[in-house]
Amino acid sequence: MKKGLIMKYYLISDEKFGNTLHNEFKGVGGIYKLHCFKNRDRNEIITINRALGNDNDGVLYIGKAILFTNRVINLKKSLAYKSGAHICGRRYWREMNENLRLKFPYENLCVSLTPSENPDELEKEKIYDYCKIYGEPPPLNRFD
Repeated sequence: MKKGLIMKYYLISDEKFGNTLHNEFKGVGGIYKLHCFKNRDRNEIITINRALGNDNDGVLYIGKAILFTNRVINLKKSLAYKSGAHICGRRYWREMNENLRLKFPYENLCVSLTPSENPDELEKEKIYDYCKIYGEPPPLNRFD
């Protein structure tokens, strides 16, 4: 993230999560990134060690949404209720990812949202840039 910019994070486990998205992003789409707060204070994101360096933004997943209110709510459902509504949630709940869930607990997962009129292109660009910087995609963007 560029210096001087303050990223806003939305706690997925917040009971007002859906209402907040609806109020702030009704009719808006773009890209979203999944992160995890370090502790209960929820004022710092967990840094993720990657092949070519440390991801201080702690990006676990990069996705796109035509409408945030639809796609990101599906992400929440898949993470909260182990539903199949979103690939990121299915990957998060796989048996082999138990240690990932311990390090990045659901209660501290959050998203950042970047509005865009062209979410397809922006998602591709962000994943490409991430891979170029860190030598691999975010942990939950793995291909099946």
